[in-house]
Amino acid sequence: MYDNGSHMRGFSRVVEYVVDYDAMTADIAWEYPGTIAEDDWFDFSLGDADRQPNGNTLVTATSLLEEDSQSRIFEVTAEGQKVWEVTMREAGGEPAAAYAAERIPVLVEQLD
Repeated sequence: MYDNGSHMRGFSRVVEYVVDYDAMTADIAWEYPGTIAEDDWFDFSLGDADRQPNGNTLVTATSLLEEDSQSRIFEVTAEGQKVWEVTMREAGGEPAAAYAAERIPVLVEQLD
């Protein structure tokens, strides 16, 4: 799930929980926090995270507030390595943002 973190914590993250319904507990199984040194990010209001069939996680991190990070879509491996990213910037005085993103499967393999 995408956890925007609010201004109280000051960073966003993507987190996966393991839920034990019998014991009524939830433990963190995996997370990608916005406090990673080379990828410090915080977006107050909008975001989405989807686990991909290959085990990677597709993240949409967006906010329309100027004081937040730039809006972007990126994918990270289970080990926390970012494999690609696209950023969205203001265009014509209007903010550029996406609430959610979906990976479109490759329909045709690359031709040589």
